[in-house]
Amino acid sequence: MIKYIYIVGLIVCLSTALPHAVHGHVGSPNVFYEGDAGPYQVRVVIRPPTAIPGLAEVNVTVEGDDIQQVGVLPALANVADNSLPPADPANVVPGIPHLYSAEVWIMEQGTYAIRIRVQGGQGAGEAVVPMNAFSQAPAEMAGWIQISLVFLGLVLVLGFAVIASTAIKESGLRPGIDPSPTQMPRLTGSIAALLGLLAAYAMWTAWEQMDRAYRNNELFKPMPITTVTNLVGGRDRLVRITPASNDRGNQSWPKLVTDHGKLMHAFLIREPDLDVFAHVHPAFTPAGNFMLTTPPLPAGDYRLYGDITDESGLSQTVTDWLILPALKPDAPPIPEIARLKPDLDDSWHQAEPFSGPVQEPTTTANLQNGYRMVWDNPEVAQNPGESALKFTVLDPVSQPARLMPYMGMLGHTAVRRDDGAVFAHLHPVGSISMASQEIFQKKEGTASKTMAEGMDHSTHMMGDETAAPNNQLAFPFAFPQTGSYRIWVQVKSGRWS
Repeated sequence: MIKYIYIVGLIVCLSTALPHAVHGHVGSPNVFYEGDAGPYQVRVVIRPPTAIPGLAEVNVTVEGDDIQQVGVLPALANVADNSLPPADPANVVPGIPHLYSAEVWIMEQGTYAIRIRVQGGQGAGEAVVPMNAFSQAPAEMAGWIQISLVFLGLVLVLGFAVIASTAIKESGLRPGIDPSPTQMPRLTGSIAALLGLLAAYAMWTAWEQMDRAYRNNELFKPMPITTVTNLVGGRDRLVRITPASNDRGNQSWPKLVTDHGKLMHAFLIREPDLDVFAHVHPAFTPAGNFMLTTPPLPAGDYRLYGDITDESGLSQTVTDWLILPALKPDAPPIPEIARLKPDLDDSWHQAEPFSGPVQEPTTTANLQNGYRMVWDNPEVAQNPGESALKFTVLDPVSQPARLMPYMGMLGHTAVRRDDGAVFAHLHPVGSISMASQEIFQKKEGTASKTMAEGMDHSTHMMGDETAAPNNQLAFPFAFPQTGSYRIWVQVKSGRWS
């Protein structure tokens, strides 16, 4: 018989000092991936452009001393392979071993498969990294350019006034007679300057209208949702998640695909203390809604984050607020046939309230059943470069814990900034949606048996009692914004008997 212990670790990160970023899961735009490109181990970090067209910066770390060439090729999901151009060569970064860098143009909005092609002594290999490329903010104009354009505009208006006044002044003179200063048509110059200013204002107004239309219609906006919570019989809280109407009218869910066997991975975080966390999986109903029976969480205001992936490979995080009412333990029990049973992989945890900005991170978390989790590299919070969050899990006698696959992965991590500006759901392979990666690999005919098994939810219960304990986890990630963070690390430990 196999028994499992679900463990949710909570670790508070110190205030970071890293550059600002715009968007991603939520506020985390960069794409992180760690895996294989054929016989080569690669770590990929992609910084998508915030405005399309734009340049995406791709950094590739390749293990091995016999690497001959690294190429990067962005390919839209709907573009045939035979119409793709050659890959752009990535250049070696001086002073950093095994690191290659390239900038590639992203010309259209959409979902991309960034193909990392490696050629070396062991032959050729390729990794496919999904990336969403959508305009998330207008391209910023440098301050000195704005000032220069205003100055040049004033010069243009002044020049127009001078030319107009001079033309009127000289047009009324007989040939050979020079105009005197008293003959300057000041009224004509003033009218010309006024007309120039009105023309500049009209162009500015047209530009503002174009900018508003761009922001309203071209910028990517996650799908809006509405959540409704009902207390059923006093003992169950039923949450219904539906698409909300927007400026284009009523919406419906796109055609979704499963990621780790689930159509949606939803995260509930109690506000403002960040003391309650739940990773749950709503069920999709024939009516076209997601329905969820919440775990026995304490009442309060919660923020919901829902990760979904559609069949085009586009992954996004939908968000909403909801209020969970208090349960009534003394209420009569509900017949089992009338209950919506929670998903077997749902997990939750309650910890101490988030105390706000911290000077030092919490590096050890006491877990259920005497387990402990240790954050091995808290210094990464102050590292502006790409890195990974590394953790070690110990059993009640301080020995390496035997971790079991949890939904196809050795662990899951959620990172949340205290004000909600950043939220990211991570795996040991990075921040990508594995459902998106599987879609692209199937399209190219490169999906391996290992990948297919990894996406098969039925395999997450498997384990090997004789295998050495694997109690160390690494999640590729870099904090995108300054601030104080709370990190939840989810693992599952198995006891065999």
